[in-house]
Amino acid sequence: MKYDAQKISIGVDMVISSIDKQKKSLKAKRAELDRKEKLLKEKERKVQTKKLINHGSLIEKAGISELDPKALLGALLEISNKIEDKSQLENWSNIGNEFLEKKDRKTKLIVNFQKDLGSEEKALLKNMKFSWNQFRNEWYGYSTKQEVLEKFANFSPNIEEV
Repeated sequence: MKYDAQKISIGVDMVISSIDKQKKSLKAKRAELDRKEKLLKEKERKVQTKKLINHGSLIEKAGISELDPKALLGALLEISNKIEDKSQLENWSNIGNEFLEKKDRKTKLIVNFQKDLGSEEKALLKNMKFSWNQFRNEWYGYSTKQEVLEKFANFSPNIEEV
């Protein structure tokens, strides 16, 4: 058998060229997969961050954010030990649902006080996200009438829903 060196060389070159194209294609696919994986990891990180922020806001809503971290962790561990009790979980769920429904009923309020407020009371209003309208000499913000009445009963609040 006689081999034509030129034909063999051309055939080898075509195979090498084909392999190089496949390598480039695989590299491009790998780069695209790496990019997509990076985007997925970023998305997972954002979801996890949002979850942690939501949990933190629940701790804030429950009014326990000022607890010593060790006490807070202890309370959470106590909860963790009771998770298997379905009736306890249902009870906690009902309590949380009632609380959130009550909190969600906040309306825009305008509040005037018959007595002058001290700096602590003004700070409390600001903490409740109320703002002072210096032209109308009144506070405005979102809350429930009940919450304002409970916190400022000594100052005879006049509350108007807007």
